[in-house]
Amino acid sequence: MKYKQAHLGNIDGYDIYLVDGRIVRNTIFIDFTVGGSTNIYYWIPENEILIDSNVPKEERPIFIKRFIMLENACKKGKNAAEVLLEIYKKESIYRKKISPTKRVNPKFSTKIGSISIYLVSGRDVRDHLDVEFCCAGNDCAYSYLPKETLWFDTDFSKELIPLLFHEMVERNKVLDHENYFQAHEESNAQGLLFLDEPGKMREILLNEFKKSTDYSNKGIHTSSKHYHSMTQKFD
Repeated sequence: MKYKQAHLGNIDGYDIYLVDGRIVRNTIFIDFTVGGSTNIYYWIPENEILIDSNVPKEERPIFIKRFIMLENACKKGKNAAEVLLEIYKKESIYRKKISPTKRVNPKFSTKIGSISIYLVSGRDVRDHLDVEFCCAGNDCAYSYLPKETLWFDTDFSKELIPLLFHEMVERNKVLDHENYFQAHEESNAQGLLFLDEPGKMREILLNEFKKSTDYSNKGIHTSSKHYHSMTQKFD
């Protein structure tokens, strides 16, 4: 299945493609987020940059610049992880200056068991809290989320169930004393397993909400260790 939707042009020797992120996540790599380049995802050809079409149009230049800076630095022999951290720091400052909004404004959607689900603008979160935020997040992964809370990026509304599934499975595994990375990978594996069985995925998702309520009733609400702590890291 073709995932490339449009060639946006060539910038500094890099071909920029707009892609259907849902197809990429379902058929190539489930952890694909806002976009990427070869030093983030090995399967992307050299000198190509992919941008998820779910990303707001006005935000795409920020990501294109991020990936070009990364690739140029890596071509000079620099470490990708170290380069990305520096890019994130600079990008965080830049985003706050140009953001069309002043803060993140989560909007309550519903509560299932002990978990409150809020809808957010992914761009607002990236502008004001965490440049890495994408798709959705839970309070056991993101230190800035209130306890027993999920945030869902409205730009990814077509993937609501798979994303909620991922967050809830991951969250409960962390509460069950698994480290974040293990919980994340196991959640990805389960998500792929039931991708073609939406009914089964919904059934498991409801069970995960019930499991979370059980944890809450036992006084287990959130994790003391978070993978994403960009607020503290950059402020």
